[in-house]
Amino acid sequence: MRIVVSPCVAYYSLLAAIWGQNRDEVLARKGLLRSEPKRLCRSCGQEIDEGKHYCAACRLIPVACENCGQVVERRRAYVLRGYQHQFCGHACHGQWLHQQGQPQKRKWNWEKAWATHLATGYSGARLSSLLGIPKTTVFKILRTIKERQKAPQN
Repeated sequence: MRIVVSPCVAYYSLLAAIWGQNRDEVLARKGLLRSEPKRLCRSCGQEIDEGKHYCAACRLIPVACENCGQVVERRRAYVLRGYQHQFCGHACHGQWLHQQGQPQKRKWNWEKAWATHLATGYSGARLSSLLGIPKTTVFKILRTIKERQKAPQN
């Protein structure tokens, strides 16, 4: 597809070069410069930069922390995207998870690794290759469970 340029644009561009002026300014004065439609904030209508949907003032919105109720500002996109719970920090998120009684999620099955260790007597390296778990994770599993067993029960 060939873009057709008005002969007036070429003429005034040449004149701008001869006069030592800015080409865009000369074309704008003559009404020949294509103007881009201005981008407006979706919330308040203020003019914003290209590639943005909201102005800086509207980008952050106040939300209440699910755990302590403190009002914090979060990005509008995160809240609208459907994140169901908002927290003021990691500590409040952890306290909230503890109150909900949700167990800590683990990537690997610790109970299976420990049961296999007890049944076979295999070391951490051999368990790693048998179960497909990284060696460092297997060693951490074995060490943590042994420490829990040694700790006095209250």
